[in-house]
Amino acid sequence: MCCTLRIIHANNFYLVFASPYSKNPASVFGHEFLVEGNDSIPIMSYAAVDFKAETNDASTLEVGLKGIWGNFEARYQSKPLNETIKKYTLESDRMLVFFPIKFSPQEKILYKEVLNKNMDSIFIYKFFKANCSHAIYKLLSETIDSLPPSRYILMPQDLYYTLKKINYLDEPFCIAKKDSKPIKVPCKIDDIRSYLRMDFGVRKAEYLEGVLYFRPFFHNYQDSHIFYEADNELEFFSLEVDYNREGFVLDKFNIAKLRSVPPSENILSFSWFVGSEFKIEQKSILQHELGLGKTISFYKDDFAFDFFVKDRVQNIFSNNRENWLGMEFVLRNRHWRNWRWNMDFEILKNYATKKYSKQFDFWMAYDVSKNNSLLWKESWNGKDLMLELRFITYINRF
Repeated sequence: MCCTLRIIHANNFYLVFASPYSKNPASVFGHEFLVEGNDSIPIMSYAAVDFKAETNDASTLEVGLKGIWGNFEARYQSKPLNETIKKYTLESDRMLVFFPIKFSPQEKILYKEVLNKNMDSIFIYKFFKANCSHAIYKLLSETIDSLPPSRYILMPQDLYYTLKKINYLDEPFCIAKKDSKPIKVPCKIDDIRSYLRMDFGVRKAEYLEGVLYFRPFFHNYQDSHIFYEADNELEFFSLEVDYNREGFVLDKFNIAKLRSVPPSENILSFSWFVGSEFKIEQKSILQHELGLGKTISFYKDDFAFDFFVKDRVQNIFSNNRENWLGMEFVLRNRHWRNWRWNMDFEILKNYATKKYSKQFDFWMAYDVSKNNSLLWKESWNGKDLMLELRFITYINRF
């Protein structure tokens, strides 16, 4: 059996967070794995217990699409920690944050039994519902009685915060690449930025209408230098409600959107996005979008220009399937905490019907809460709500 290195008398255990990596869709929000070892061997000889999808060298776009719908098998693996550290630090230039787990003596024994029971099992991998955090949570939930129920959608940052809240994590240490070697570096851990977000706006299509974007599970990546990476954005289960002369209209339900648009470092680096949504107003049309392109930053890295080759597929599971292919151009600001703006032009063509779709959007947003350290709390208060004023225009399809 591959990848089953185990430490027989393990008594030291760590939760390890690998910083976000925009070149891999599965690692845009970071990655987590467990480490086990004992005092009689050096830490580089410890074992890294990981949960990996078997992608079989699939392309970035394949990983993005199949990862959402759960078309990959996955399993627990245990490898030498020194190999794992070299992979994340030297090959991917990512920081590793090691949190000692404060297991009781009985929990240490139980954890090893739980892991042994699951090592030979095959699981289904999904980005949002069966990822590395869910897999680690499964092991820990069968070990720690006081671990609270998992959220339906669990990110690596959420698992860290859950364990921290019940006082199961000790002070961390960090390992990163320096002078072409992995060494310990100073750690500064920021809290998680996760909050409800509502955008209010105005749009001009056939006639003037108001727009409300309601995003109950929105993660912002621009506030934390370890847990989040700028230019990555996750949005899922969000609603768009329009108000026009017909009253309130439920226009769109976004299932999931994932974007990674870092500035290009070299000719081989790409920006990309993938998403799925229901167009409710148009008889519940299910459409998927994906794009691959380049991002260029300029003017002291404060602004960015994105160019994408874009594909939109509507009614993918029906006989009325439509495929729209074209380009999208975006001009936007980067890293500004309170003010945000975006200009977007899209032109797509349906080659079967010879129809074109052209759309222009412009919006400006201002965070009226003026609080950029928002935490997801059990009880709501004013600091948990981020309100944005958003002004949008677009040219409808013709």
